[in-house]
Amino acid sequence: MKLMSCAVSMALCMAATGCGGGAAGPRISPGLDVFLQTEDGRRVRYEVLQDGTIHFAGGRDAADGDWSWTGQLDASQGALLKSAIAEGRWFDKPPKGIPGDGTRWRVKAEEGGRTVRFDVEGEAPSVRTVWGLLDDAGKARLQDDLDRLPKADIEQYMHRRRVEQVGESSP
Repeated sequence: MKLMSCAVSMALCMAATGCGGGAAGPRISPGLDVFLQTEDGRRVRYEVLQDGTIHFAGGRDAADGDWSWTGQLDASQGALLKSAIAEGRWFDKPPKGIPGDGTRWRVKAEEGGRTVRFDVEGEAPSVRTVWGLLDDAGKARLQDDLDRLPKADIEQYMHRRRVEQVGESSP
């Protein structure tokens, strides 16, 4: 009987929170899915969940959402995204592009129970603004590689320059 009670409690808990386990965190950002394709074959995609989780995929993986990196936006980054979308009036009238540069965007945004999907051909200022914010946040995926690069050493650089310029020998 105790085992059955435990199973029923577990089932109710899973139903209340969803199959994924714990409850989602606080809302930090609008939900976004922005896929960029360029005429020269570049394909990049960012997805942002409302709890601030950000995913990145590039190349062939972008179309399938096969994420190669996952990070986290902070509240200020989420607020900037929300503001840019509001200024672009995405939920009132999706933006139109200025054709000609071979850029294509596929966008989905969710906020406050509303969802909008649209495609844009060419340059669209509000989409470009949102993309810039996503791209800046997504640069965090490169930090591990940047941390492995040698640090600048101005003394060593100046010594090498003197050696090259005047033939000064090493000490």
